[in-house]
Amino acid sequence: MAIDVERLTQLINKLDQIIQKNSYAGYDPFDGLRSALLKIVPLPGVYPKIAWIQFFKKFPINLRPLFLIAKGINPKAMGLFLSGYSSLYKIHKDNHDLEKAQFITNWLIKNQAPGYSGACWGYNFDWQNRAFFIPKNTPTIVGSAFIGHALLDFYEITGEQGPLATAQSITEFMRHDFFLSQMENDT
Repeated sequence: MAIDVERLTQLINKLDQIIQKNSYAGYDPFDGLRSALLKIVPLPGVYPKIAWIQFFKKFPINLRPLFLIAKGINPKAMGLFLSGYSSLYKIHKDNHDLEKAQFITNWLIKNQAPGYSGACWGYNFDWQNRAFFIPKNTPTIVGSAFIGHALLDFYEITGEQGPLATAQSITEFMRHDFFLSQMENDT
């Protein structure tokens, strides 16, 4: 089966328009605890929080605006965007893609979680599962690893040392802070 390059290009351009129109903000399947209503009426305990998250994740219609859940900028998503724009630049050498990749790189470096041994990032929302609760912006291995790979993608197309050093410093977070961070936030 042949790839329809023209159609693929149209889809990429449409996606890029949506990303730019929303200034990189969007919803996440697990962002239900971002609801402003929960500041007024908090959910007690683990299972009500899980049920709330799952309701928004599984409901076939996006009810987030009705429940005052605003779109947010997710650092992991920014890492995925960075990888995408870096790949597009590598293929097409379009400076618009490079400018977007540079903007995202700067955003990621500026929005690291503070107070850790190395660069790291968390989700922009509280998250609950059966085993533990993670407050928003608590660094995670998953998000930090995706972002590290994205920074390496950017380094590959630009040779800029700053993003490379930031990506390398993620190992310091993993070596020195991750297990301590995980245990301290385990509730």
